[in-house]
Amino acid sequence: MIDHAAAVALEPALAHSEFIGASFAPKDAQGDSRVFTRSLVEWLRVRGVKFAFDQTITGVATSGSRVSSVQTEDSFFDCDTVVAALGVESASFARLIGQRIKIYPVKGFSITVPVKDASRAPTRGGICEDTLIAYCLLDGGKNMRITAGAWFSGHNTRFTAEDFSPHRTHFESLFPGALAWDDVNHIEFWSGLRPMTPSSLPILRKFGYENLYWNCGQGHIGWTMSCGSGRVISDLIAGRSSSFDLIDMQRVS
Repeated sequence: MIDHAAAVALEPALAHSEFIGASFAPKDAQGDSRVFTRSLVEWLRVRGVKFAFDQTITGVATSGSRVSSVQTEDSFFDCDTVVAALGVESASFARLIGQRIKIYPVKGFSITVPVKDASRAPTRGGICEDTLIAYCLLDGGKNMRITAGAWFSGHNTRFTAEDFSPHRTHFESLFPGALAWDDVNHIEFWSGLRPMTPSSLPILRKFGYENLYWNCGQGHIGWTMSCGSGRVISDLIAGRSSSFDLIDMQRVS
């Protein structure tokens, strides 16, 4: 925990706002999940991994207690092992094979805005605990991505410009004049569905079939948990001991 003066010393742009103090996490980090994911696809592709996008799963073929292939609208994919990492659609896939998992869609919003005045913009990512907006610099400091709010609205991903007014209001209260809010041609709006579980813990386990593993339910910190979750599933498939106790994440009802 640090006071106002120490926070401003670490983040000079905070000098333009009123607050009492802050908590500083030296090991925290930020990044662009979209750039990471697209780069990972290309990294894997050149190493022989095949991708099939825009496919809808319609069923699975089984042999005894194992899944032998996954069926889509126009293809069959033979498999030795299946990992279900389908975000909010994991629940629909579970129902398709007669299973039930508690994952619910919660709509989140983000906006990416060009930086107008770098001297007034934060140099590191942060979260306002009062308003729950989160922000971080992207593209070498050219843009700021801001997230805020979460709605229970089923599988509806629609949004209006008004849905992003809290992003602007709360960010401006911390860093007034930093962003080019009027540059509508370069502002990017986005909404997506967070796969939430009642406990907020992800589901990392094998169930349903002997070779079917589940990697889902990471909620609003899916990229934060992605590499660790992948390591856990890899350990489970290979029969290795996990680096931490998975008992809470393996309870599925």
